[in-house]
Amino acid sequence: MKRFRWILLLLLMVALVPVAQKLIAGVPAAEAFSLRNGLYILICALSLAVFCVAFTFSVIRGRILVAPVLHLTLLSALWVLIVFGVAWLLVRFAAGIVGMVAYIGAPVLILAVYLPFYYRGRRKAVRNASVSAVRRSAHTTAAVKYNYRLLFSALLVLLLGGVVALCTGEATHYLFFPVAAASLSFLLWRLLSWRGFLLLGFLAVELCALVYCVPLASGVASADFWRIAVLTLLYLSVLVPLGDLYCTKEPIA
Repeated sequence: MKRFRWILLLLLMVALVPVAQKLIAGVPAAEAFSLRNGLYILICALSLAVFCVAFTFSVIRGRILVAPVLHLTLLSALWVLIVFGVAWLLVRFAAGIVGMVAYIGAPVLILAVYLPFYYRGRRKAVRNASVSAVRRSAHTTAAVKYNYRLLFSALLVLLLGGVVALCTGEATHYLFFPVAAASLSFLLWRLLSWRGFLLLGFLAVELCALVYCVPLASGVASADFWRIAVLTLLYLSVLVPLGDLYCTKEPIA
């Protein structure tokens, strides 16, 4: 992986934190993102359209297969349900221990568990490709396709979560905005061949995490604990493949 890309990514990640702190105060309330708001409905529709175009484009070009993506989507949804279940049980039966320490510890724990699973799957994909191919580029291709599958499965879970949120009357902008940012950056990258779009998409999703998760954590309301845990996993599952695709050393065809 290109070292300068990693350095740039990390520097911008840190630089985005004070920017997000200034934006938090000006973020509209959740009521502004309702089905009664025509502009928000348009944003949701455009998010879905951009995702469908990016997904279809990748399938047609042979970069992903539908069946593996759907399989990974089911696994990702299962993990989200597990995290939601554990967090909900803690809030329901042990609300007293859900404080600032838990709000900080939960994302760190999710990160510590998620990254080994991610790299294990990535190594397995590369190892399987090396069995049937001797070209060095085959390893990069396998890693890229793994990131494709992971990214689209994560976006599908976000969309499914958005549908569930709509049906239950919960806020949905936490879910649709990252889908729009990641899908648009991916599509522009594939169309214009400038990998910087992936970096912009990464930063946009990170900004969503900082703007929508940090205020919930700073409020230290136990009822918001499950949202923090679930959103951390969802955002992380989008950020990691986007970041890896951006930092990949070899050119991506």
